[in-house]
Amino acid sequence: MAMVMLTMNIGGRYLAMELPTSIEQLFTKYVFLRIFVLFAIIFSATHDLLIAIIITLIVLILFRYLINCDSEFCILDKRDFKPVQTGSGSIPKVSEEQYIQAKRVLDKYMDEKYSGLR
Repeated sequence: MAMVMLTMNIGGRYLAMELPTSIEQLFTKYVFLRIFVLFAIIFSATHDLLIAIIITLIVLILFRYLINCDSEFCILDKRDFKPVQTGSGSIPKVSEEQYIQAKRVLDKYMDEKYSGLR
């Protein structure tokens, strides 16, 4: 059973690549479909209908209301969350000196990690 769950988790992203974009639009448009997929994943892990329903409800309540900063029932302190910046202003400029220094660190890491394999 553990191997099946591992295979589902690893192979799921490759399956999503082969699906047409119309299916992706279905998931974004219909909330019930996302809830059903969540339930199916939980049911395949538990093999118990009642437990799967209970866990699905707990996850939905948790993510939709209790830890969603846009919800009025959010239990998290909204002051702790900064709005996510999008666009060109969110990525700081990297100087050539910083790039060279980072490259040296990466090269040193790769040499240390793979030195025993040579």
